[in-house]
Amino acid sequence: MSTTEQAVVGQGFSKWWFRKGKVYASFIFLILFALTTLTPFLWMINASMKPLEAVEDLSPIPTIEQQARFVETVALPQADPEYATLSEDEQIAYLFGILDISSIRETISQAFPDMAGSELVDMSTLTASLSSSEQQTLRAHLASTQFSLAQYYWHYLRRNYDDVWNSEDILFQRYYFNSLFIAMWVTLLQCFTSSLAAFAFARLEWPGRDSIFKLYLATMMIPGVVVMIPNYTLMVFLRLLDSYTGLIIPAAFTAFGTFLLRQFMLSIPPSLDEAATIDGASPWRVYWDVILPLARPGLIVLSIFTFMQNYQSFFWPLVLIKSEHLRTLPIGMLYFDTNYGNQTNLIMAASVMNIVPLIILFVLMQKYLVAGIQLGAVKG
Repeated sequence: MSTTEQAVVGQGFSKWWFRKGKVYASFIFLILFALTTLTPFLWMINASMKPLEAVEDLSPIPTIEQQARFVETVALPQADPEYATLSEDEQIAYLFGILDISSIRETISQAFPDMAGSELVDMSTLTASLSSSEQQTLRAHLASTQFSLAQYYWHYLRRNYDDVWNSEDILFQRYYFNSLFIAMWVTLLQCFTSSLAAFAFARLEWPGRDSIFKLYLATMMIPGVVVMIPNYTLMVFLRLLDSYTGLIIPAAFTAFGTFLLRQFMLSIPPSLDEAATIDGASPWRVYWDVILPLARPGLIVLSIFTFMQNYQSFFWPLVLIKSEHLRTLPIGMLYFDTNYGNQTNLIMAASVMNIVPLIILFVLMQKYLVAGIQLGAVKG
């Protein structure tokens, strides 16, 4: 290839790379990154629908032994309760009876490759020629022919999740209610108090407004651990330890929410306030009927962040709550791990149930979240 031809090929590749190559490479990278991120999550879901002995297997398809164990202990006893009372020879005879000749021949060939193509003999002659371990192998392969993957996952999904939800040792249902109850109340109160403060900082004129707002923002620089002891002392003084009120009230006020909503409200034209005031509207009417409806994207963004933060809150409930019936899910998961730490399938089922509300919230509010963040980034 001449120098001129090499130059032409190089220019063609460069044009392709800048027009399409970068896009394709970005897609491939993002897909690989997404798969890497999703793999632990998918494994958690898969492990929550398996028996304990199969959790460590990465493959979603059970082994022959696991398939046979499921069929012999679950599927066949459900279909015919008398199967569990049969001896090993009788179970083999039972399996021979429900299979056709071609299925039996194929199963024997899979279990004993050296017998492939040999003439099929009757069941008693075959079993008599096999050792005890070979009979177990034959029974496992015969049972695996009755295996249903959907039935397998559906059975263990119901059993594992039911064991967690109705656990006698851990009040999982109560923990679930407590987390949702506290997170929803905190979200409601934060949106209300933050919107009031944001309205005062963004729409009202009063001496020292900007200076006080800067001091208000400065509180965001203080680590939460620093104010933990003062907050706890205040809860002791107000006698709010070990109560819903003690978990809700301290979290009902936030500088972040005020800052976020203030930025949204600054993007609303001041002429709307002036028109409402000329029509005789009070500051409260301007806030409630004019500003608050227009700040809806910001309120949705704040509600998503607030709900997720308080639903997953761990340290403050751990310090404040002593009664078992007031524990939230993160605290409950700690005790659940203590009691069921060796039962990985139940731990994974509890973890999946723990994150279900967050997934639902994100799926339902995704478009509002993106639109709200984009709107809040533009002022004026």
